[in-house]
Amino acid sequence: MNNAFIRNSILSGELGNVELIQSMIKEPGFSSREFMSASGGIFRDVNVHDFDLQRFIAGCEPKRVYALGRNLFSDVAKEFKVFDTNTITLEFESGAIGNITTSMRCTFGYDMRIEVHGSNKTYKHENIGPNNVEYWDETGRHKTNAHRHF
Repeated sequence: MNNAFIRNSILSGELGNVELIQSMIKEPGFSSREFMSASGGIFRDVNVHDFDLQRFIAGCEPKRVYALGRNLFSDVAKEFKVFDTNTITLEFESGAIGNITTSMRCTFGYDMRIEVHGSNKTYKHENIGPNNVEYWDETGRHKTNAHRHF
C-alpha cells in the first residue's frame, strides 16, 4: 500500500521527476544451511525484491547496474561463497539513480526502508512494526520495534 501510494504520487506528478531511490535492507541473518545451498545468495534471494520495487517506482528499467559485495561476518555465507553485505547502484533509463544497501546482520529484527527523492518532494517509507504509534517523553522519541520475523 505505501509503495503504491508513492508510485501513484509519481504518476499524478505530485512527487515530480524521480531523481533518487534508496532502499536499505537489514535482515536478522541467513536461513538454514539447506536453504543457503540453493538460495543463490543475497543478490538473488534478497535483492531481487528491491530490484522489482525500484523498477516499479521508477517506472522504467535500469540500463546499468553496479554491485559490490563483501563477506564481513558470516561463516555460513563464506562456506557457500556468497556475500553477507552489499551495495548496488542502478542507473535507470530515465536518468534516476537507485541505490540498494543490504546487510544480513540486524540484531533487532528486520529493518527495511525506502526513500524516493523527486523534483518536488521526498517520500520516506520506514519499518512497519506491530503498530506505527510513536510517543515522546522526557527521554526522547519512541516507536515500537520492527518485526523480529515475518
